[in-house]
Amino acid sequence: MTSPVLDAEPSLCLSSSVVSLLTSPTQGCESSSLLPSTPVHPIFSPCNFPTLNPSAYSSLLPSLRLTSKFLTSNACLAWWVAVLLSNPITKTDDADKERTYLPSIPFTRIELELVKDRLVEHATDVTFRFRDEDVRHLGFLVSGYASADMSQKMRFGFHIATLLLHESAHSVYGLRYPATLLGEESEPFHSLADTEVAEELGSSLEAFLFGGKIQPVNLDPSCEEGLVWFPWVPAEEKLDNFWGVRMTWIESLFDQGWWRRVEALEREDCGVELVGKVATVPFSE
Repeated sequence: MTSPVLDAEPSLCLSSSVVSLLTSPTQGCESSSLLPSTPVHPIFSPCNFPTLNPSAYSSLLPSLRLTSKFLTSNACLAWWVAVLLSNPITKTDDADKERTYLPSIPFTRIELELVKDRLVEHATDVTFRFRDEDVRHLGFLVSGYASADMSQKMRFGFHIATLLLHESAHSVYGLRYPATLLGEESEPFHSLADTEVAEELGSSLEAFLFGGKIQPVNLDPSCEEGLVWFPWVPAEEKLDNFWGVRMTWIESLFDQGWWRRVEALEREDCGVELVGKVATVPFSE
């Protein structure tokens, strides 16, 4: 289960005006309280983070609240219907190539409530641990987060939320089909749609929510210089272009009013606001 990642070299060199759009919030950002009234989903309870001490878990709370929004808002749950309520089937195309996928299921609010129940049921079976390659994330969380300004905390919070969503997709499906977690079987395609470019449910969820993938500039876990967006493509395909993610959009995700508007519109994506193409740098696997 792989997807394109940013190459370590060369690095992105963004102009100061672009960095400003990627990092400058509105004037009211510094008084933001990072979704304090949002309950943390049971999947992200402290006992599911056995390697984090209480202080580090506390710093992670804004990320956990934001991820919980994505897992409880009806506007964001349509993707989960097939993952939790349907079973994979295999279809052979005209070129005799087999493709295993999750058939779509018509759904109403009843099915969405069932999805919510299933996610809660799986909460006791999910564990999150920082791997060796995640040490920089943990380092910033422990030693840099407290002194960061509010806008950087929001960017870091969103970045961690996307990682948690990605891994939750793998974990929840793997609880239904353990062979995928053990590497004995591949995950299915989420659907037969052309936008599903790989058997990779974590990336599929990101593409559903954000229309592509969002990563920190130069893969800096502190997100100091902002975030960039790029389309989800097969791992073997090289990408050149990055689009900057506007800081004011990141800020909106931590606003309860924004979520109420999303629910009222019943939209199925988060309407990522981009500042345009900001750089051209190769990708590698």
